[in-house]
Formats: sequence, structure tokens, C-alpha cells
Amino acid sequence: MASKKLQEDTFIKLVKVSEKAQEASYLVAEIIAKKKKSHLITESLILPACQIMVKTMIGEQAEKEITKIPISNNTISKRICSMSEDFEQQVLKHMKSGEICALKVDESTDISGKTQLLAFVRYVWIENIVTQFLCCKELTETTTG
Repeated sequence: MASKKLQEDTFIKLVKVSEKAQEASYLVAEIIAKKKKSHLITESLILPACQIMVKTMIGEQAEKEITKIPISNNTISKRICSMSEDFEQQVLKHMKSGEICALKVDESTDISGKTQLLAFVRYVWIENIVTQFLCCKELTETTTG
């Protein structure tokens, strides 16, 4: 029984990612999302660039620590989706508890000729007027006028 517990503890230590590494992973995902870049560059570009910079400036031990940050393409993609869902929930919560001042809906056509419906909402939250983008949906039928 003691052997099984030792194996479990060893496995947990091997799998556990430090809080700093998790935070760094989310910060990388946030930068990629804010810059509206593809998350597919993390493994092929961002990680190697970080390793070179850290190894050059700080040393090989720090480079080894950098590789512990979970920034695979799949991980970054999941983090971006997770942050997006969380942000959406926060906006909905604020809208429900605040006073909606305005809802703006606009129709636009993208460069491929597809019609898009954009929705924005403005509401009061803690004595501030907040404007948030709600959604962008492709319209199957075009409207005129």
C-alpha cells in the first residue's frame, strides 16, 4: 500500500505544473488573442524564441524552466476559448445586474461578400457606462434598405 501511495505522489509531482507556469501560459494566450494572431505559432515560433532569449540573457537553467510552461498549440487554443467564455459570462452577468442603456445592431458585408450582423450593448455598471461587443453572426439572407 505504501508503494502505491509513493507512486501516486511521484506521478502528481511529475504532472503538476507550477502556478507561475500556468499564469505564464494564460498570459501568452491573452497576448495572442489580443493581437488576433493564430495560436498555431506558439510551438513553432514563440517557445523557441523564448528559449533563445532566456538562455542568452539568463542561462541554461532558466531555459529549462521556460520549457515547463504549457504553451502547446492545443493548450493555447483551449485557454483562448476558456478566457472568451469567461469574458462572455462576465458581460452577461453585468448586463443582467445593470441597467441597459442601448442596444446597437448593425449590418455589414465582409470582404468575401458575406453579410454580417454585429451587435453592441451599452449599460451602466458601478457608475460607469460600459460598451461591449456582443456578437457577430453571418446572415443567411441579405436585407436591403
